[in-house]
Formats: sequence, C-alpha cells, structure tokens
Amino acid sequence: VESNELRTDGAYSLCRHPIYGGLCVACLGLSVLSASPERLIVTLALYTLLSLKASREEELLEEVHGDAYAKWAGSVPQLLPAVTEWRKLTQLVQQD
Repeated sequence: VESNELRTDGAYSLCRHPIYGGLCVACLGLSVLSASPERLIVTLALYTLLSLKASREEELLEEVHGDAYAKWAGSVPQLLPAVTEWRKLTQLVQQD
C-alpha cells in the first residue's frame, strides 16, 4: 500500500508483533489454567509458527522501510516485551 507507514509507538514500542505475542500469552494462560500438557505443546508450536511468520513479514517490512525498520527492529523484541517493559505496558493499558 502506498500510504504504508512504519508504526513504532503504542504497543509497537514494546514489541514488533504485539498481536502475535498476545495470542501466545493467552494460549499459555489457558494451558496453565487447564493444566493441559497437550495445550502447552500446541502453544509452543503456535509460538514457533508465529515467530517464523513474523520473521518472513519482517523481511518484507525491511524492504519497504529500509534502515528505519532495521534500527527500530534492533531495539524492540519480536513477540514479547522485555520484562523491564511490563511497567510501560501497564501504563499504556491505563491510558485507554
């Protein structure tokens, strides 16, 4: 899309793929709450699949956005925010 712009604010300031990360965390929570080893295995497979998918998408994004993307991607984790960023995440949630 011609009007494509690189978003690095909000949830994207915490990780590059917050929806994928949120899905993995939700599935992990369900696995733990239900004490289901099978669900945990499926969650690990989902994490692996989404990580591979995100890596492919990032190749395309770097082609479109170049150095700006590479610089941002180098400073932000792929799927899950760093432990030190969880405080920032709670502040974002409270703003909404």
